[in-house]
Amino acid sequence: MQSGRQKVSYLVFAAALVVLSIIAVTLPNQKAFGDGLTMETFSATLGNRNAALLVQVNPPILTDASRNDAYILFRLYDANNNQTIPYSTFFISVEKGVGEDAETIMPPTLFHTESGQLRLKVQPAEGQLQIFGTQEQFLNAWVADPGGTVNIQGPLFLEGGIYHLRVEIFGVDNIRNIFPDENIPKFDSWLSVGDVFTQNVDYQGQPYNTTIISYYDRVRDFSFDASSEQFTWSMPFDWNVSRIEDTNIFVHEEVRIPKSLAGIGNAASFSATVNGNPISGRMLAVDPYSSQQELTLHYLINKND
Repeated sequence: MQSGRQKVSYLVFAAALVVLSIIAVTLPNQKAFGDGLTMETFSATLGNRNAALLVQVNPPILTDASRNDAYILFRLYDANNNQTIPYSTFFISVEKGVGEDAETIMPPTLFHTESGQLRLKVQPAEGQLQIFGTQEQFLNAWVADPGGTVNIQGPLFLEGGIYHLRVEIFGVDNIRNIFPDENIPKFDSWLSVGDVFTQNVDYQGQPYNTTIISYYDRVRDFSFDASSEQFTWSMPFDWNVSRIEDTNIFVHEEVRIPKSLAGIGNAASFSATVNGNPISGRMLAVDPYSSQQELTLHYLINKND
């Protein structure tokens, strides 16, 4: 554990090192679930109107099947009556990762939607990002279809992790109604796409499949020590609470262990730490009921914790 904590401290940004082991502490059986931050809503002032902007990524967890339904949604609406504001123009860029690890996936690009709702339908693929559709002549913005969709292909949602979306509301009501530079509402959205990690572990001469669903970023440095019956892994996470001060949020890691892994998968007593800090009670939920084959443990660290 000591060497693992030292290794995590050298990451560019803060990371959660979650440690699971068996000790003589009984925890109550409970079911609890919390999702990653997959959508945000921002307030905006558009002239004399109070508006709101919804930004959402899908899927919340990446699998081979869910990649087919991947998209990023932007909806601009009147905060007083919840009516979508039509003929909206957005200036959008997308990065993957944070800090020095950040990679630009989509440079700043103009999109226009008559419906006021913009849905970037993503076909994940290696290589340069491509946008399919037509561009109008006034701003050269990509125009969404009547349903608000623009199809794109590129290295979006190839893997889970943190996606940084910079969004500017360029204009509303008419393609030619553009806000002065000083009045353009600008937002930074940090959204996460979960990832599924699976690996066999050897215990008493038998292989057992273990799954970790990370709702924020990819699992790294996974290991299992059979002698201490302990799992360890790391998951990069930005612990800066100012980023999420207006949002209730869990750092959620879901661990699935076969019940056939005798002494661990059928146990009711666990010890868990995050970055070396013990967690218990509502921060660790033990669920032996959802599956006949697997024991599920949920690490649920909320903003106050």
